[in-house]
Amino acid sequence: MGDTVVAARDLIVPTRHFPFSRRRGLLPAAFGRQVYRGGGFQLINYDPQRPATLLTALSSRLLLRRGQEAWQVLPTNTVKFNQFMLVLLGNNPELATGLRASQYHPRRDAAQLLERYADWQTRQFLQSITQPGH
Repeated sequence: MGDTVVAARDLIVPTRHFPFSRRRGLLPAAFGRQVYRGGGFQLINYDPQRPATLLTALSSRLLLRRGQEAWQVLPTNTVKFNQFMLVLLGNNPELATGLRASQYHPRRDAAQLLERYADWQTRQFLQSITQPGH
């Protein structure tokens, strides 16, 4: 890691020790398009097909990393995705309610959930420092 290549308006992130495997072992390195970065999270879209085609959109995968932790593949199943995100974002009561009800879909809602969580964290922090006695 360390190298970043900027192409058009997307940030392309070279990644080592990628969590995908192929028939002959782990991928040594790969590229992904950054979808979201904020609140301590980074979400990228990895397209295993090159060059990009219509099938690429169907075969791409979302990867999530919190801080400097290892990349995790987001589940594509709606129920599993909601369970996965509940573990990460469950201390936000509003998001937790929707996640428990499996209201969110991986492709459509992943970046939005992370952004809403980051905004909530910021509001919580600002409220804590503006309260008397702090």
